[in-house]
Amino acid sequence: MEMQITESQSMRNPVMEPLEGPEWQRLYRDALVELDMNILQERLATAEAAILLRLQALSPTSDCLSERYAIEDALTNLRILKRESLGLDNTTNRTTGKG
Repeated sequence: MEMQITESQSMRNPVMEPLEGPEWQRLYRDALVELDMNILQERLATAEAAILLRLQALSPTSDCLSERYAIEDALTNLRILKRESLGLDNTTNRTTGKG
C-alpha cells in the first residue's frame, strides 16, 4: 500500500497515512498476498473483474496512460499467478494436467 507522510498537527511528528487509489489496486494487492489456495481463486476473479471494469471506464486519452500500463501489468501478473498457483490455463479456463 502506498503511504504518504504528513506532519502531526499536535506534535509535528511524521504520521503515515495511506494514499487513496483505485479500488482495483487494493483488490489486486489482496490477491497477490493471499496464501490460502481456497480463497485465492475468488480473490483473483474479484481483482480481474474490478480491473476490467476500470479499464472500460478509463478515457482513451493519454491522461490515463500510466494507469493503463499498470492495469496491463496487473492483468499479466494475475494470469501468471493463476497459472502457477492454481494450475489454471487462462486460454482454456480449465485445469492443466501437470505430471
